Amino acid sequence: MRRLLAVGVGVGFLILFVVGVRGCLEARSDRGLRNYSQDIGTIMAESEQRGKDFFEAIEDSTEIELQNRVSSLRGASESLLDRAENLSVPDQMRDAQSATTLALRLRRDGLGNISSNVTEAAADAETADAIETITNAMGAFYASDILWDQVARPEIEQVLQEEGVEGGLELDSENFGNFMPENSGTQFLDQTEIASLFYGVTGADS
Repeated sequence: MRRLLAVGVGVGFLILFVVGVRGCLEARSDRGLRNYSQDIGTIMAESEQRGKDFFEAIEDSTEIELQNRVSSLRGASESLLDRAENLSVPDQMRDAQSATTLALRLRRDGLGNISSNVTEAAADAETADAIETITNAMGAFYASDILWDQVARPEIEQVLQEEGVEGGLELDSENFGNFMPENSGTQFLDQTEIASLFYGVTGADS
């Protein structure tokens, strides 16, 4: 009888131990998902601001100012990509992480390509190659928004919902995390529009 009682007590303690360990693992998993979503949300909010800075720079900069500002934004975008790539990524967020880092890489590279072609694009006799390169960079920004808005962000939200994790990704607008201006559509994907836009830059310098 005592032996059976001892076995019963032992089994009871084992069950409590397993339940406790499982609870700790679940809490750790929830915390990891919450921390990841908050960190990636912060990074994408900063990337969204870099996009606003870029389009504002086009409107009110001289040629040299624009080149310097875009070069600086490219460096800031490089830092954001580095931060994203060094996050601790829960297994459930691998797909979202891949889409997010690709979006950030497109933004960094697009800014680099634009910085390298501002002078030629803003010249009185702008070269077709420079305009085409900048238009392609705008296309990269557009693609980055699709990756974030239609792949990464929904995946993050779905994982948090499925795991019952609250307090994760906080969205302050429908355009959250996007690089292109809200409701801009394909306006900046037209070479004629880009040529006109960058010709205005040289006008600010004269």
